Parts: sequence; structure tokens; C-alpha cells
Amino acid sequence: MFQFIGISGVFAGTYLGYSDYQIVTDFRFPAEPYFRKMSESGVNFQRIWVLGYSGVEKKFDELLPFVIENDTYRLDQIEPRYIERLKNVLALAEKHHQRVMLTLFDNWSLGSVFPRTPWYYKNNGQRLQLNGRKDFYSVRNRKLIRLQENYVRRIVAATRDFLPIYEIVNEGGGANCEQLGEWHQSVASWIQSEFPEAEIAVNTSSDCPQVLDAPWVKVISFHHSSWSRNGICSYVEKYPDKEIILDTDGGWRFRDDNKLVKSWLSEAMSCGASFNHKDDIYKLDLELLNVYQDFKNRTK
Repeated sequence: MFQFIGISGVFAGTYLGYSDYQIVTDFRFPAEPYFRKMSESGVNFQRIWVLGYSGVEKKFDELLPFVIENDTYRLDQIEPRYIERLKNVLALAEKHHQRVMLTLFDNWSLGSVFPRTPWYYKNNGQRLQLNGRKDFYSVRNRKLIRLQENYVRRIVAATRDFLPIYEIVNEGGGANCEQLGEWHQSVASWIQSEFPEAEIAVNTSSDCPQVLDAPWVKVISFHHSSWSRNGICSYVEKYPDKEIILDTDGGWRFRDDNKLVKSWLSEAMSCGASFNHKDDIYKLDLELLNVYQDFKNRTK
């Protein structure tokens, strides 16, 4: 295992990241040259969605974590080929000195594209009766919770040796904070049961202290909608005992402006936060990677 020495004892405190949400689920994507380029450019952090785009993206075929049987997903059975791909990607990330944050669930896909995801009742063998976000975060739905728990435990058990950060859900929302807090606590308990030393990240609205202030939260990722409204440095000051990552996710109207991204990066780093950028992994932004490379050279 490669090691960074940092705030949590194993890895470095400051991350410079580049998101590749679908690098596991797009099983045709060549991961090694991508990670090599990231490392050469000064990147040391990758945010990967375990579910990728949940099968709703038409630009590429996705291999999702669930077994397909009779053209429907078996949410109670994890696909062995997926686990093999996941481990291979994590091994390549490790080889090229990339810390990985695995995002276990995705709130975005529970919105308008929900009927195309595995969780929609017509698409799974369990015939889950869900109407999207509010239902998805219900700890009262025992059938759903059992399926979520099995999925989380299997993913953590398969990946714990690579020491990823486990981010519970991308932009969790659509339910009240009390409900989100209960659900996050449940997911965190499954992660910790499989891997007691796991670093757990959350990514919810800044107005949800039930989640953000939980003692098991080691990393908080704030997206553009939060820090563009409330400022970057304020979050570092508010949560001095947690690793803060400022992410351009959610800033799709602005994040192609590299001058803006450079200013956001500089401000985040000046405050002691880490920085992660959402971009197109199929058409790498070499200008932005040069910004990262310059930052790496200046901080040697």
C-alpha cells in the first residue's frame, strides 16, 4: 500500500482531485493511462461513483454492481464481474498514487431519471415500491434497507484493503434533515461494521447539521451550490476537526471557465481545504491539468 502522511494518520491532508464518476462502470474505459496522466499532472485524488450513472447514461454501456436476471436487476445479488473491475481500478489508482473516494449512492439519479435506474420497481426483481428521493432515505422500509445494507457491506468488504474514503451519497437531499440523519447513521454503521477504521465522508446541504456534525464524519465534501453561496474559507473554519473538500460538482454553468477554477483552487488551498474538479474524463482538459501541474511544482 502506498501511503501519504496526513490528518487521519495514513493519507495526506491536502487532496487535488479530478472526478471520474463512471470509471468503474464503464468497463471499456482504459483506467491505467488515465491514472498515469493524473499522477503526472499533480492529481492525487479521484472521486468515483460506485453506481456510475446508474445505467441512465446513453453514451456508454455500464456494468452495475447488481446481477441481471431476465432483463431485471437482482438487488440482493452483487455481480462478480463488477467486483473484479472495481478491485482492478482501485489497484491501478493505488499504483499511480491516487487516493480514491468511493461514492456509494447517488441522489441525482433519484430525480427525473429515476425510472431508468435499478431502484425503480419495473427494473428490479424485488419490485421495490419507491417514488424517488424521500422514499429512498426511509429507514422504515425494511425491504429496501436490507438491500441497501447488503450492497454497502459487500462493496466495503471488497474494497477495504485499498483504504478508500467512503462517501455515503452524492448530494443527499429531498428528505428532511431528521430523515437524512437517520439514514446516514444507518449506512455509516454498516461501513464501520465491515471496516471500523474507515474514513467516512458526507455531502449534504450545509443546512443539515444532523449529518455534518456527526462524530463519525471525517470528511465533508461541499459542492458548488454550497460554497458559492456561503464562501470557501467559512467551511474550513466551521469544521476544524474534519477534512473539507471543495468540489466544482454542481457548478456546471461555470466550471469550464479555467480562470474561475484556478481562483477557486487557490482560495481553497489558502484556507487549508482540499479541492476536487468535475470534468470530462474522455476529453481531458489539458489547460486545467497544467494549472494543477503548476500548483504541484510550486508546492514541492
